[in-house]
Amino acid sequence: MTDSEKIEFLGGQVHALIGFATAIILADRDPVRLGRYLDYVGQINLAKAEGVAVPDIYVEGVQDIRDRLASAVETALAHRVNPNET
Repeated sequence: MTDSEKIEFLGGQVHALIGFATAIILADRDPVRLGRYLDYVGQINLAKAEGVAVPDIYVEGVQDIRDRLASAVETALAHRVNPNET
């Protein structure tokens, strides 16, 4: 597998994991609590990354995933308020 293929493969895996995480968030009975946990874990992960030399693009990737998961929490909360809307 070439480096380019490995990157594409990894991208597909990340996409699938984001879909899985979004499903879990939407199914959770307490998305507010889940959102707090996601934020807490995200902060810990960024703090660990700051302790070692990682490229800025790595940190941007972590922040992108945090933003996507936060958006899924917001969607879950909106769905709780208006369950008939998708």
